[in-house]
Amino acid sequence: NLAVTLCVLPVLFALAVPIALVNLIAFRNPRLVFYSQERVGQYGRIFRIYKFRTMAPINGCNFAAWSDGDQNRVTTIGKILRSTHLDEIPQIFNILLGDMDLIGPRPEMVQIHNWATEHVDGFERRLALRPGITGLAQITQGYTGQCPEAYAEKLAADESYLKYLSAKLDLTILFRTVIWMARGKGWKWQAK
Repeated sequence: NLAVTLCVLPVLFALAVPIALVNLIAFRNPRLVFYSQERVGQYGRIFRIYKFRTMAPINGCNFAAWSDGDQNRVTTIGKILRSTHLDEIPQIFNILLGDMDLIGPRPEMVQIHNWATEHVDGFERRLALRPGITGLAQITQGYTGQCPEAYAEKLAADESYLKYLSAKLDLTILFRTVIWMARGKGWKWQAK
């Protein structure tokens, strides 16, 4: 995983600069280019994840916004960033900080993790691994709403990754992630 990460980091940095400039133009405020949020990491440790901002700021809590859906808050550039997962690029800083790896289970928001552990038996087992920018669940399932069955599938994919962990599997996930991104198979939105 380290060798793959070292090869990918320069590419991610090269992509990050123009996206940051576009976000700066879109939001007209340097403080709104990026977004950070608490997530549940390895062994339940809470950390701040970094992303490119894709939505107008919320009034209220993140869990309520997730429960209600994000359709009306996502910006035009945000739709592109989310569907291609390019909004995740700033997580290279989380890798450098040791909070995340390139590949592993996606870290959940604290409230969503708590909801999922209440609705999916054993959901906390996925915390055995350091979370990743991409993972097996992301290239097979994509974003999931408030659906216990979808979160059970996510857990199954994360446990399969742990069981078959190898450099070959990491390279396969990375290759499939690029295909997934190119096809815009990330976050789906409905035009109103």
